Amino acid sequence: MTPHPVGWTILFLGTGSYDNTSARSLAGLRIEIDGFTALVGCADGTLERLSRARHGWSIDAVLLTDTSSLSIAGLVGVAEARARHGVAPLRVLGPPGTLDVLDLLSEICRQPRSTLFDAHEVEIDRSIEPKAGLYLHPFALSRAHDDPGLGWILFEAPVRGRFDRKKVEQLGLAGADFAALEGGNTVRGIRPSDVMGPGRGARRIVIAGRTRPSPEVADAMEGADVAVLEAPFLDDRLDVAEAAHALTGWEAAEMATRAGTRMLLLTQMGSYASHATYIAEARPFHANLHGPSDLDRVVVPHPENGLPYLAPKAPTRPSSRPGIRRGQP
Repeated sequence: MTPHPVGWTILFLGTGSYDNTSARSLAGLRIEIDGFTALVGCADGTLERLSRARHGWSIDAVLLTDTSSLSIAGLVGVAEARARHGVAPLRVLGPPGTLDVLDLLSEICRQPRSTLFDAHEVEIDRSIEPKAGLYLHPFALSRAHDDPGLGWILFEAPVRGRFDRKKVEQLGLAGADFAALEGGNTVRGIRPSDVMGPGRGARRIVIAGRTRPSPEVADAMEGADVAVLEAPFLDDRLDVAEAAHALTGWEAAEMATRAGTRMLLLTQMGSYASHATYIAEARPFHANLHGPSDLDRVVVPHPENGLPYLAPKAPTRPSSRPGIRRGQP
């Protein structure tokens, strides 16, 4: 197997919309971040696509942008596979209504919800820290009032450079002066950056489900390394996009440019035209815009190490036994 490149990795399990699945699988992402693995959405066929990409069901959390069938139809398959192999219930984080939907799924399976799912309805703009230094932040989308949905920001805390103690001592600083420098203060004209090694920038990925442009979405995308946005319509169907609370590609691209987003990835492009047409219409509005195909990967290095980039496709030969991690999901 080809090893994963260094960096955060986004694997596109599917990039299609509900009406063109003959060419592309239903949309879904697998994001791997320093040993933490999340699915964004869990459409029908997710378990099979994880196997094709030579990944098992070792998922730390499923992040839902809504509770439509396109987002949840694969949850039971993944959860039951884990249960059969003694893996902890699948952690699911979603908008209001998530618990009711999972209760119905569990009832159909004739199992208690707690057997299959560790489910939580999250609070908008309240970050979750699943592991030290990594944060999941749900934010509001622009949708109909009776159609709750949310987007997700996955980000890390920046790492400050280390102080060069020898240089500090050579400058005659000690005790309270050194403590002041550590606190970010300038002492006798010496700035913390003068005696500090290079730090490490923080990475930021934004995933938005179906939405219209809004201040909340623009704020979430501000300075992001990567944004993944659904763009099912071309400009000649802008009125339909507005009625469906969805984006055209050029609107997504324009938002990303204004927000300083380094890479924009469009998914769920419709079947009204070729994907090349969608990309051609949107690309003039953002310099680093792509329309990934199924099983494409994007690697997100630390900002100081360059831009995010498309990596070779994941291998598609199923493994004989998908790997799993026992214990906590």
